[in-house]
Amino acid sequence: MYPCIPEHAGSVECPECGGNHSVCDVLPEGLMTVPECNQVANDKNIDALIPIYEIHQTDEDGYYTTVTPAIIMIDSESVAVLWCDPEKAKEWIYILEENDISNPMALANILKERLKQIAFDERVINGFEVVMRDVDHIDL
Repeated sequence: MYPCIPEHAGSVECPECGGNHSVCDVLPEGLMTVPECNQVANDKNIDALIPIYEIHQTDEDGYYTTVTPAIIMIDSESVAVLWCDPEKAKEWIYILEENDISNPMALANILKERLKQIAFDERVINGFEVVMRDVDHIDL
């Protein structure tokens, strides 16, 4: 889904695509559930954290859960697509960032639909099964 990730994760300038794949220091480490995305957005005063798709995983207690390894972050006039490697479940990496956007929510919705469809078409990303349902952003 992200051809230059994870090989170039952490790169300020990716040699493959030219993008910034640095670590996002605003978000907490680790994969998040949809409710956790909403809570973090509220806690960090981020306009929105929109999950793109979910994968199956077990939590630290061994319980079956779904988490999102890919989100869209909207903050003021910027939109960023971020990814967290499900195997390491540590830091969030910038995949794409667009600044000075007049309607960030519209761009975020377009990106979400396109990326979600790619995930649904692939069905398995980095060895993790994609949950085949729509993920909605819910404001708390």
